Amino acid sequence: MRRKLRSDRGAACRGRRHIDLSAPPCGAEQDRERPVTALLSSTTDPFAGLPSILAMRDLRRGHLREAHPSPTAATLLRVDPLATVRALCLAAAPLYGRSDDTWSVATIVAAIGERLALRVASAPPCVVVDAGPLHQLWLHAVATAKAAELLAHGTGSLPPEEAHLLGLLHDLPLWFALATQRAPQAKATDSVALADADERRRRLGLPDSVANRLAAAAAAIEDGPGAKLTEVTQILLAAQLLAELAGFTHPGRLSEPDHAVQQLAQRSAAAIGSVLRDSVAADLRAIGIDLDGVGREPDSSADSGIDFATAAEAQGELACIDAARLALRVLGGDRPIPDYRAALAASAETATTVLDYDRAMVGHWIRETGALVIQQPGASGDAPLLRHSIRLTPADQSALHDALHACRPVLLAAAGERDGLLAGIGANEALVVPINRKFHTPSFLLVDRTISGRSVQAERSSELLTMLAVTTGMRVENLLLDRRARRSAQSALVDPLTRLWNRRMGIATLDQAIARARRSDTDLTVLMIDLDQFKKLNDTYGHVQGDVALRATAGVLRHTLRRADTISRYGGEEFLVLLTETSAEEASLLAARLFVEIEARGHSVNLPITVSIGQASLGASDTAEGILARADRALYASKAQGRNRFSVDDDDA
Repeated sequence: MRRKLRSDRGAACRGRRHIDLSAPPCGAEQDRERPVTALLSSTTDPFAGLPSILAMRDLRRGHLREAHPSPTAATLLRVDPLATVRALCLAAAPLYGRSDDTWSVATIVAAIGERLALRVASAPPCVVVDAGPLHQLWLHAVATAKAAELLAHGTGSLPPEEAHLLGLLHDLPLWFALATQRAPQAKATDSVALADADERRRRLGLPDSVANRLAAAAAAIEDGPGAKLTEVTQILLAAQLLAELAGFTHPGRLSEPDHAVQQLAQRSAAAIGSVLRDSVAADLRAIGIDLDGVGREPDSSADSGIDFATAAEAQGELACIDAARLALRVLGGDRPIPDYRAALAASAETATTVLDYDRAMVGHWIRETGALVIQQPGASGDAPLLRHSIRLTPADQSALHDALHACRPVLLAAAGERDGLLAGIGANEALVVPINRKFHTPSFLLVDRTISGRSVQAERSSELLTMLAVTTGMRVENLLLDRRARRSAQSALVDPLTRLWNRRMGIATLDQAIARARRSDTDLTVLMIDLDQFKKLNDTYGHVQGDVALRATAGVLRHTLRRADTISRYGGEEFLVLLTETSAEEASLLAARLFVEIEARGHSVNLPITVSIGQASLGASDTAEGILARADRALYASKAQGRNRFSVDDDDA
């Protein structure tokens, strides 16, 4: 027996939004009866009340049982104009680094990543009252997009995927009208609606290439027959006509088509008209919707048994309960956090999963330059995001200063057209939360709900964000202290001039290597390397050049030997090399190569650098002191024989 989730509070006020498209905008009295009306009159988001056509509850309940359980983001966006325009505006933000003028559903998904694109198409469900005009406009848009794609294949004047996107979005003015509770009979040919549509396009942040083509098509519809049409506009208008002929009628009135448009549609009708309806039905079937069932009252047997609105509401309540784990998640209670980048990633992931924000980014405020350097910690399905520097406006900088001073989240909201930080990340509003306010370069957590069209203002989530940011700051400070402690400990074992291990570390490693070689019955060979005539080099060229000679020798050793080998500065001009799992014959070949390459390196820095090398392999009764003494004895043999050579002590001690 399936259990329905129920709520004892008003779902209309919280989880469920009722949108009556058949009524004009409400007055004050009506607002009290329908408290969600304020959501639909957003000055920054034209689609605040209806973020996605697939959010309509009747469409969700009409899903076919045999539909694929997890359609891709591209499959969903191809049939969802509202989600697609949101995703497009997000992908066009400077943050995602895409600057060309060619856009399609595929390029949108590539820009923002599969995870964010899926989130765009998975907006919280809402109930729409009298959704007939929306259903009609939606099917007409999907059919127009498919027809435009097929026309572009035939004419070759436009990439088919780009034509599909333009066809899907061609009726933006009417979408604006319906989504903001205007009368459903509003027409795209209304000059007032067109002017308003241009303003709303700017607020959305549509890329110019798409906005200009859509505006040209809308202007051609307004001007009527005789208007000068580009090839792209002809394709869009002919695609609308083909959609009408296939039975996908427009909820408004289409103007009389131009003669050139009629000819293009007539030439293509035979080839496209016969397959258009089947193509649209196939695209809808791919996301689990039956074309013939759209607009019908859903069968109660198709109900999932869970009320979508109250389920979303219950999810929010669970998020509040799970918020008690915020500190543990960031502090590493359930998984190790190795460095500060991982701490920032855990914080951002918590903001999106537990606190239900669409995006979470980290910004580092470079106060000297007035820029915020944005990075988005990687998550599965995210597009690669380069570090991006955004020039802040004076208002942005003031907001960041206020957030640091109060140690609380501060809301950034666009009063009109986006600029500064909001334009850079492609958001209508965002919360900035200070993470490490005491640092010279403070960091901020930036969160938004631009994708789902929901407001970020919530007292409860603001408190949780503050706790999340403070916990993240504590974790970052602890990690930095740990790193300083490790570096301090390491510096006691590293030679500051050559950046090799020092004598103490070299001898300690030799003891371990001998024990390991005995246990595994493997070879171990030691090389003692000494720079020839080093005092004379210092006296002739100066001590600074002597340091250059030491660093040059260390560089050859570091780049020639394996990672498994240990190199240390044993004395003033003497180096100790431990070659694990290396026989005497193999070590001899390496020693010959080393003194040749070190001499060549000396020529490149204009210094007479040569070395003498002594070699000894671990014997059956060797101790660390014994094998070092034997390698040292071989080194002196090389010195006695004229230097710039290697000698081997092959006595088994």
